[in-house]
Amino acid sequence: MEREGQFRLKEWLVSKGIKQVLFDMDSTLVETVEHYITRMHKYCEFLSCESGRDEQELFDIFMGGIMALRGEFSVQPAVLDVPARVLAKMCGVEGVELEKEIEELMKIYELSPEVLPGAAEQVKQVRDAGVETFVVTHAGEEWTREKMKLFWGLFGDCVCTPTDRPKDLQAWEEAFEKLGVEPGEVMVVGDSWVSDIEPALEMGVKKVVWIRNKAEPRSDSGVIEIEKIADLVESLLVR
Repeated sequence: MEREGQFRLKEWLVSKGIKQVLFDMDSTLVETVEHYITRMHKYCEFLSCESGRDEQELFDIFMGGIMALRGEFSVQPAVLDVPARVLAKMCGVEGVELEKEIEELMKIYELSPEVLPGAAEQVKQVRDAGVETFVVTHAGEEWTREKMKLFWGLFGDCVCTPTDRPKDLQAWEEAFEKLGVEPGEVMVVGDSWVSDIEPALEMGVKKVVWIRNKAEPRSDSGVIEIEKIADLVESLLVR
């Protein structure tokens, strides 16, 4: 049964002219959001204990600060460090213990998030169907290398798009050039409509898979929509 599924997937990819599959990493293959939120809450709990202010209120301010700085810092670590220090100043917290907590918070960029259920198995099935598999991710190279260890041997190469600007059409075009792939022979799998799906559509990518993560459907877009990465191969085979 497993061989039959593998054969059907290979047939599907060949029939669509797909030779390479490019995966986004964060929130597509690994649980990056929860990775951030858990450590952000821990930091806010520390500030709450030190200042007496409500932890959820501090978290909301922290999140607002991050979003306000995304335009300036994009996904560079400063987008987390700067609002963390501003929040501490608002709470009147300083000193050695604060620095320890900030250091712990910033380990977000050193430790790997959890692999999303079924992610490694789905990538392996796609690779074993005879296509090349790559990662195109909006993150620093060192942190990306840590995450890639969770998928050891499953990807031929990885491109880290610049963290000081958005993962937009230009970033994807540069990634395609580095990987030496053509839009007409590629399938892109990602979770962000703005950062993954729109650029892929603009480039004329052969097939585009959007992991909606409970976002509103856009069924008129021609995009293959799935709820989670574990649904990837099954969803392809029914089309």
